[in-house]
Amino acid sequence: MIDAYAKILPFYDDVDKQYHRREYRLGDKTTVKWIAPRDLLLPFQILRTNRVATLTEFSLYDANDVLQYNLLTFTPSGSWSIKTVFRSGTAFDVITYFASKRFVVDVDCGQYYYKVSDGVQTWYSELITVEAFDGECDSRKLITDNDITGIDRPNPIEILTLLNKAR
Repeated sequence: MIDAYAKILPFYDDVDKQYHRREYRLGDKTTVKWIAPRDLLLPFQILRTNRVATLTEFSLYDANDVLQYNLLTFTPSGSWSIKTVFRSGTAFDVITYFASKRFVVDVDCGQYYYKVSDGVQTWYSELITVEAFDGECDSRKLITDNDITGIDRPNPIEILTLLNKAR
């Protein structure tokens, strides 16, 4: 189990806490980018206090806060679960999206975030960038092995030797 403080994809209780919305980050060009393919999004776990409520919303919103996909109907069955666990005698629920089954329809390329709600609490993920790894949506040209013929590619030893000489 991944605890709430150790999860890979951050979730927040307010959409304004997302990394790209924080005012002090606006001038910073260094950002972390979570990338997902078009037919399989990123897995996650959310820890909540134990209650009977099931998910009422599991959606994908674009960066402009517009609903794009209702994942409750879009994901294959068995893609998510809610399990009760105990920590120091206290019951918690772990909401898990496994991302182990591919979608039957591709998500459009772009930036999205998960919105997950059980009717009592709502969680918002950090932005996910959906890209096509087949080159269909990529704006830059994909380089293949055939494209690098004749290009000088120094090996790592040569690079280290040049760095040591420069010092």
